[in-house]
Amino acid sequence: MKKAMILLLVFLFVLPHGIGLASEGDFSFDPETGTITKYTGDASEVVIPAAIQGVPVRAIGQGAFNQNSALTRVTLPESVTHINTNAFYFCENLTELTLPQNLESIDPFAFFSCTGLKGLTIPAGVSFIGHNAFAFCSGLGSLTFLGECPLIEEKAFESGAEGRQITVPHEEQAAYEKALGTACLPGADCVYVNHQVPEEHLQFDAGTGAITGYQGTRAYALLPETVGGIPVTAISERAFFANPWLRRVALPQGTRTIGDSAFFGTPLAGISLPDGLGAIGQKAFQGTPMKAIALPGSLSELGESAFAYTSLQELRLPGGITKLPKEAFACCTDLETVYFPAALLEIGEKAFQGCSQLDYLVFDGQTPPAIASDAFAECPKIADIDIATDATKAQAQAFKEAFVAAGLAADSFTVWRANPADQPPYDTKARTTFDEASGILTSFETTSTEIAMFWNHWNKEQTATLDIHGIADGLFENSSITAFFVPHSEKFEHIGKRAFAGSALQKIHLFDSVKTIDDEAFADCRQLSTIALPPGINLGREVFKGCDGLSQLVLPADAVLSGDLGLPLDRIRVSKDASEEQRAALGRALGFPWHHPLLKEGEASAFLPMPDSFVPEPESDFEFEPATGTITKYLGTSPVVVIPRAIGGVTVKEIGFLSFSNLSLYTVAQGTESDTSLNQVIIPETVTQIADSAFLNCQALTRVDCFGPIERVGNRAFEDCAELEEIIFHNGVKSLDLYAFHLCKSLRQADLGQVIEALPEGAFTGCGFTGELVLSIPDIGKVAYKDNAQVTALHILPTVREIWEGAFLGMTNLKEVYFEAGDPNVLGDYRYQFDETSTGLKICLPESASDETLAAFITKMKQNGLPGEDIVIRKNCPSGH
Repeated sequence: MKKAMILLLVFLFVLPHGIGLASEGDFSFDPETGTITKYTGDASEVVIPAAIQGVPVRAIGQGAFNQNSALTRVTLPESVTHINTNAFYFCENLTELTLPQNLESIDPFAFFSCTGLKGLTIPAGVSFIGHNAFAFCSGLGSLTFLGECPLIEEKAFESGAEGRQITVPHEEQAAYEKALGTACLPGADCVYVNHQVPEEHLQFDAGTGAITGYQGTRAYALLPETVGGIPVTAISERAFFANPWLRRVALPQGTRTIGDSAFFGTPLAGISLPDGLGAIGQKAFQGTPMKAIALPGSLSELGESAFAYTSLQELRLPGGITKLPKEAFACCTDLETVYFPAALLEIGEKAFQGCSQLDYLVFDGQTPPAIASDAFAECPKIADIDIATDATKAQAQAFKEAFVAAGLAADSFTVWRANPADQPPYDTKARTTFDEASGILTSFETTSTEIAMFWNHWNKEQTATLDIHGIADGLFENSSITAFFVPHSEKFEHIGKRAFAGSALQKIHLFDSVKTIDDEAFADCRQLSTIALPPGINLGREVFKGCDGLSQLVLPADAVLSGDLGLPLDRIRVSKDASEEQRAALGRALGFPWHHPLLKEGEASAFLPMPDSFVPEPESDFEFEPATGTITKYLGTSPVVVIPRAIGGVTVKEIGFLSFSNLSLYTVAQGTESDTSLNQVIIPETVTQIADSAFLNCQALTRVDCFGPIERVGNRAFEDCAELEEIIFHNGVKSLDLYAFHLCKSLRQADLGQVIEALPEGAFTGCGFTGELVLSIPDIGKVAYKDNAQVTALHILPTVREIWEGAFLGMTNLKEVYFEAGDPNVLGDYRYQFDETSTGLKICLPESASDETLAAFITKMKQNGLPGEDIVIRKNCPSGH
């Protein structure tokens, strides 16, 4: 027995060369951090000690075993929590590896190209695996994860063994599959590890609620909501400054600010920021290797250099950011794409300087922010800038000019208006034909019902692409297509005749490159409910005939029309920015009647039909001529007459000659020429004509409400209606004839609407207007307001262009005449509009009127026989007139 013991001892102490517990002398060691910085031994199988110089080994430092081809087996002590970058890089003969249960992070390239590894178990506490950490471990056929899914950076396990089997906790299967981008097998129950930082590891200012320091060594720091019962509201400046252990941080929900340099220089790969965070200070994350960050929507303030020198690859700025300060993202050399919010107003000095991979910028807004001249200095790859889908060409040009002014070469980048978010993918399997001469697509065979049109097409030789300029006549006629998206190519201009006629089209997205839509292009597209037409569009005839589902069509102000669009007129509007001239021109082209003008988008029709509360008189009270729809005589005796819309089923269109007047040679002879019974008349909207003398000498008539859009009020139609006080044309009148209201001496109100262009001779001679009279009708005829003795003031609006002879004679109480436009030409020469005997009369011009204008009006008054110098003054019209 004793002999056997001796032999055993000999066996234990005479081990083969290269196998055994490594001595402390085999390692370069940083006792301050507990990090092995270099392995200097030559053993092939290494058991790393738990402590060196009495200090626990916490980390395998950067490149500690880099390219050690002798290494075949490594056992790490349970004290190790971090394996740093390149720690076992290209240890191609390493076949066996035992990771400690306390391990928390595995940094980028840590086991890159360790091709001898066959299987590996990742402990539950690992919260971070860096990019390329196990890339090109081509023999690694089995992976088992024990805990919840860590932060796994891209390419961490790239190019592994074919058919690799990955087993993960079944509760975390979906998270792992998303992180790894591959299918995983469900394994045992997840071992969850508590990453919350103990309060004693934190320095805390209870007065401000700010974490001011951290002494821990955790890779994943889940910070508490409260410290000592006080809510955490801030991360103070330099609180985690250059901490070498951090890889992930989750901030408490109550955090509102992150101070200057708070995480400066940490190896932070990921951070969870809370909703409600409002500000991030200067250099807060400068130098961190973060590749991605989700900035909360509440964030509104960034400090200078807040994310400079980080490894961000894509950046989405939240909607509350209005300014990017100096060097905010400078030297982020991995940054490729940035999304800017619509609210952004300013991009400061060197904000993206040195972002050498930056090539794609996306702006939600339609207006470029102010951009510092060096904001994108040393960004040579910027090629594409997207702006809002609905931005105009002018806005796209404004972005172009803004970036050229910021130092980008004009020919080095393109400003695109983004495709709609709901655009379908391009159908690469579609079979098409193309006319190279015209650029028109002539056939499109597909099984898809939603089509995003191509930008270009191969030539016949398949050697080059040519721009698609449009689609041929009838291309999708009677097809099952439901959606069509025009490319944002600036080249697509034309939609042919009946291109979509009779199809199942429900939605079409047009771009402002489209210039023409030919006849019946969308005829009988009964499911089409909306369409936005681009500016300057040229529309053919009956483009929308039979589009029953199209409840409203809005025409651009500068649209060009060939005729009827095929829609009921009440469904057509013009854009809000249309001028009155554009509105009128489009209305004429479409055949809108003057009393139903083309409305602007959002406007409701002002046309007022006769209210149903008015009960028409019996049809038997009227003589009626059905052939013309004319009432030729009122036979009734009611003092209030409501004219019916129809008599005998025929629409009433005209109030005929003398139809309500008793005046004739016979009645004069009998002394019954004055109708003394009729007091009020209500005329329905069907009536469009009031003939000569229709109400002549209706002495008791006091009020007329006309709902008809009247084309013409005839000669002397209401002459000598001595008691008439009010006449209201609710839907306007287009023209009056001579002396229409002559001698209506009680008339105080006459509302003619906005359409009438001229008052004829004698229109209101001898009427009873009192006080101020406001004139807007362009042409005021001869003696139009003669003998309106109770008028004391005239307010002549700028719409008035001509005032003819004697228009205001007999206005014996007239004291002030305000010419708002200050244009003497409205008075002509020697027209004697005013009484020579007027006393106290003042002709008032705007205070801004020039001396020349004043002199011109003085001349006009002298031509009226009035003392010009005495009566022409500068005086603005009183407010509210």
